[in-house]
Parts: sequence; structure tokens; C-alpha cells
Amino acid sequence: MDGCRRLRRVLLRAMSVAALVAATWIPSLALANNNAGLRTIPLTINNNVNPAANLYVLIFGVINRDNGLGFPVGTNVYVTDAQGDVAITPAIPGNAPQSLSLNVGAGKVNQLTLPK
Repeated sequence: MDGCRRLRRVLLRAMSVAALVAATWIPSLALANNNAGLRTIPLTINNNVNPAANLYVLIFGVINRDNGLGFPVGTNVYVTDAQGDVAITPAIPGNAPQSLSLNVGAGKVNQLTLPK
């Protein structure tokens, strides 16, 4: 009988921790903000071509709404990391090109976050 109580107590603690993690981590993915104050959404990219090689993506856009937390409306930005942070797109001279693509890593499934 004492073993059942102990097992029940351990299971209740484990379920409480799992509920806490689910309540805090999962909504924060969909409702997080990036460095410009923009809401973010999770994105999964499946690399079925060559999962052993690094995958590079280029994500860019224009700020179309002023929420008072980020860049001015009309600013051209690109995503700089897998958390969905953005930076102002720099002027790149033609004789010294640079890549603004993001390395999301190797593997069949790649996770990143996009600004809404």
C-alpha cells in the first residue's frame, strides 16, 4: 500500500511539471516577440533533398505596422536568426556581395521562428 502512495505521489509531481512546461513553453512559441516587438510563429522546414548538408534560407520583408516597439513602418528587414529576430537590410555593394541567408543547420527537420 505504501508503494502505491509513493508511486501516485511521483506521478502527480511528474504530471504537474509536465503541465507547467506545456503551459509556459508551448504558448510562448506562438506568442513570443522578436527584437522588433513583432509577434512570432513557429515554422518547421523538412529537408528531404540532402539532410546531411546545412540548409540556408533567406527571409525578408517590410514592416507594415507600427506597434511602437520596433522599426518604423516601411523599413526593409531580414530574419537574422532562428528565433525570428530581424535587422534592417543593409546596402550591399555589387563588388563585395554578402549573403543575408540564415543557416538553419543540417538535418531532415529544421525548426525556426518567423515574425508575423
